[in-house]
Amino acid sequence: MKVAASIQIDRRTSTRAACDATGHGVANSTIPTRIGCAKIIAPRRSGHIALLLLVAVVDAGYTAVAAEHASITIPMNAAADVKKRINSSLQLRVFGYEKEFQIEVTSRRHVHGCFHNLAYAAPHGPDQSGIMPWHVTNAFYPNTRVVSVCGYPFEVVISIASPQIAGEGNMARFVGGTLTATIRRRGEHS
Repeated sequence: MKVAASIQIDRRTSTRAACDATGHGVANSTIPTRIGCAKIIAPRRSGHIALLLLVAVVDAGYTAVAAEHASITIPMNAAADVKKRINSSLQLRVFGYEKEFQIEVTSRRHVHGCFHNLAYAAPHGPDQSGIMPWHVTNAFYPNTRVVSVCGYPFEVVISIASPQIAGEGNMARFVGGTLTATIRRRGEHS
């Protein structure tokens, strides 16, 4: 038996009130999503099939929308742990404290041949996804650098603005400055 189902998405709004939601994935209901109102147009029996179709459509649309806007900025003189969703399977995280910060991109799915942190590349020694005071004082890495995301067509632009460091060696710590991590499609320049 063939069942026809289709999805209509209105990208103007995604609030529950504006969508006037009448159900949760049943046929002929309107559902608020992250990219807009989605209306399932299908006979009652195909509600589950249409819901699966809706999830695929919404996921694909949200991936394109979110990936262009994932950016995190934190002060470097305090502890932080900030996460931002890149798309349905990837997450950008910036965390650490005055002595060390880490940029992390993780996936809900296992990516063969990659570390858990998809922005990590060096199996030994300091990595570009890590930010330590001595990296800045010794100019080990540039203060603005681009790191590829393993297994995905994205890259992370890491930018350290106005870094201020107190102490030397193991006692060095950041006392000022900002750290920004921005995700973008590989090869895009802004």
